[in-house]
Amino acid sequence: EAYGQVWHLPTDPARLTGAQWVDLIASEMGVEPRYRILPVWLMGVIGVFVPIVRELKEMAYQYDRDYFFDSGKFDRQFKLPATPAKEAVRQTVAHLQQEAATAE
Repeated sequence: EAYGQVWHLPTDPARLTGAQWVDLIASEMGVEPRYRILPVWLMGVIGVFVPIVRELKEMAYQYDRDYFFDSGKFDRQFKLPATPAKEAVRQTVAHLQQEAATAE
């Protein structure tokens, strides 16, 4: 029944933007969110000297709007709800902090 269909794995229905993700992660880590958006024209200039930035410029069209995934079909079929973004970030940051502490 699932063969040949597109399935989006469970996603938080809160639909966070990229900026909201940065804010959420920074908040959980107890730091100020800091980020800059690099204009596409500047990617072209920097890309002359930094190959990875040249590659990013070629893919920039994918980032001119937010993408949201609807996992409603998956949710109805498999009854596996998504972990809310805030809880997922909390768990991830806690795990990474624990890993960093044990690595010292």
